[in-house]
Amino acid sequence: MKKILIKARKPKYSNPPSWWKLGKFLWRILGNSDEPEPPKWFKPNKSIWYRRFYWLFVRNILHNFTWYVIGFKDKDKFVYGKEPNKVFVSESWNWLIIHPLTKIPLYFPFVSYQKKISKDRLFQFYIGMRPDGAWGFKFRITKT
Repeated sequence: MKKILIKARKPKYSNPPSWWKLGKFLWRILGNSDEPEPPKWFKPNKSIWYRRFYWLFVRNILHNFTWYVIGFKDKDKFVYGKEPNKVFVSESWNWLIIHPLTKIPLYFPFVSYQKKISKDRLFQFYIGMRPDGAWGFKFRITKT
């Protein structure tokens, strides 16, 4: 079993942007403190209001919640496991235990699996707190 220390990454923007009128509490839940504005490449032919709505409420809904409220991106953490700095290991299972350095001793599991199922298709699955400190779940078949 390997062990690594992952240093905390604070959000770039702790306060909501000036156009956000739903209050700080809802920003903590529904906002995106890492990228409050959609990037230029994201739906460039649409209006800024459409792009903001889609970026925050469709594509990245609950970003702050999963990264900073129930997640530990902003805390130092030890990660123990098979490959502690990776989500997926090629054609195999990966398992981790995440231990955020908080006053209360906490340990969170993570498991992932990746397998090539055909010449151009890849199956991916994970559940738990990722090594970067965010909660997540993925189940997909994708092209390679």
